[in-house]
Amino acid sequence: MVTAILITGVFIYFFITTMKERKKNIQQWESVGIVNEVAVITGKVSRSFQEKKRFYQSHWIWHTEIQVNDSTSQIKVIHERPIQAESVPIQIQKGAFITCYGQYQGDYFLANRIEHNEKN
Repeated sequence: MVTAILITGVFIYFFITTMKERKKNIQQWESVGIVNEVAVITGKVSRSFQEKKRFYQSHWIWHTEIQVNDSTSQIKVIHERPIQAESVPIQIQKGAFITCYGQYQGDYFLANRIEHNEKN
């Protein structure tokens, strides 16, 4: 009798703990790619790579890496967005001129948003 009560209690405890962790992970997934727009980069795309990455269980993100040549150097830009029901990945073509808004983190630039420009 005591065992049945303890097993039920342990089950309820782990169920509640798991639901709290799931809720926290979903909130983190929804905020993937949201970065402060502290810096701006403008340049020509020399390389673009996009892949679908698993974030948490059945939640996925679009991970895009772009090499941008500005007037002085080559910068690696990373742009991430959660894959939701009607989300479409960003389309970046090689040779396109883009403006990236975001912030630097180490050797690469995290982009919050990317806009296509006319040829400069």
